Amino acid sequence: MVPQSVKVPTGLDVGRDDCNDNLRNGGVTILQRPMRLRTIMMAVFGVMLGSGFTPSILSRLQEWISTITAMTIFVGIVTVTGLWGLRRFMNLDTTTTYFSAVPGEINDMTIAGGETGGDEKTIALVHSLRILLTVLIIPLWFRLFEGIVTTDTFPTGSTPGNINFEDILLLTALWIAFAPGGLAEMAMISLVLGADPAFVATHHLYRVILLIIVAPVIFQLIKKRFDL
Repeated sequence: MVPQSVKVPTGLDVGRDDCNDNLRNGGVTILQRPMRLRTIMMAVFGVMLGSGFTPSILSRLQEWISTITAMTIFVGIVTVTGLWGLRRFMNLDTTTTYFSAVPGEINDMTIAGGETGGDEKTIALVHSLRILLTVLIIPLWFRLFEGIVTTDTFPTGSTPGNINFEDILLLTALWIAFAPGGLAEMAMISLVLGADPAFVATHHLYRVILLIIVAPVIFQLIKKRFDL
C-alpha cells in the first residue's frame, strides 16, 4: 500500500481504511475480517491503550481542565465551520447538515440524525470522510514534514527552537487529542507516535460523550427557535 511504502506512521491502517472506504462507496462488497482474529487484535489494542491509564490519572485530570475547556470551544468552532461549508457547497437539508457537521461518533450522529429526519447515508458518508482524512493527514504530516515514523525516529536533544523531546511529545499529544478523528484511530496513532495515550483517549472520549448529550439538545433548540 502507498502509505506503508512511504513509511507513514500507521501506514497499514491508513491504507486499509482508504481502500475499504473507496470500495464501499463504489458499491463493492467488502470481505469481513475473521471475527476471531479481530477479537484478538482488539484485545491486544485494548491492553496497549489501557497501559496508559494508571491510578494517577485521577490527579492528572485536574491538569487537563484547561485543554478540555479548549476542546469544548474547538468542537463548537469545528461544528460552525462544518455547518457553513456543508450548507454552502453541498446544499443539504438542515437536519442532515447539522448532524454531518457535528464532529461526534459516527454511529451516534447517524442514528440521531436519522431519528430527526436527516439522511442517514449522507451523514454516515460525511463522517466517514472526516475520519478518513484525519487519519490520513496526521500520520502523513509527521512523515513528510517532521520525518517521524515511530518514536524511534523522534529527534533527540534540543532543536534550534530550544524545543526538547518532551515538548515535542506534548505538542504531538495535543494535536492528536484535538484532531476530529475516531477515538480508536487517534488512540492508535498516539501509541505509534509515543504520545500520551491516556491524554489523547480522555479528550476524545470527552468529545464523544459531550456531543452525544449536547448535540441533539442544541438541534431541538435551534429547530424550535427558527421554526425549522
